[in-house]
Amino acid sequence: MKPGFKYFIFALFLGVLFLMLFVFIKGNKKKDFPLENEPLTNLYWLVGDWKSMDEEGSIIIEHWAINSQSELEGYGLHLKGNDTLFQEQLSIKNIHGALCYIVSIENSGPVLFTLTQRKEDTWTFRNSRHDFPQRIIYTKQGANQYHVKTEGRLITGLMDGEDYTFVAE
Repeated sequence: MKPGFKYFIFALFLGVLFLMLFVFIKGNKKKDFPLENEPLTNLYWLVGDWKSMDEEGSIIIEHWAINSQSELEGYGLHLKGNDTLFQEQLSIKNIHGALCYIVSIENSGPVLFTLTQRKEDTWTFRNSRHDFPQRIIYTKQGANQYHVKTEGRLITGLMDGEDYTFVAE
């Protein structure tokens, strides 16, 4: 066996070992790592009735209130004229030290999004295993307005999202 061949095999072995270690570490990274100890009271500004309008003239309504356990509960409605196109039950609560945004839609179970990031007046809730959206981002834009962005990757692999600006009623 030629001496250069031994070095080649050794280098190949080390390269494969390094690649396996990299894939193992990268693959075990938690995408939805919760942001812990964020006080729910920082989101009490959501309490009230809010309204948004999309490009097609549909009205989106969100209502938030504080329940007896000091959690936020609410609902969302998507209206077109006199028709209700979409209705959802909403809540934000502390579960095991992390804030969770929970959405319940008719004929399906609740979907939980975990607060994974907070930057000043922006809260990002994430569930990478949900079909769409995987992220719901609330941004406070003053005392009487906030922005909601839903975003995620579709089954086709393309990114998509929706933006809504809500104004206090």
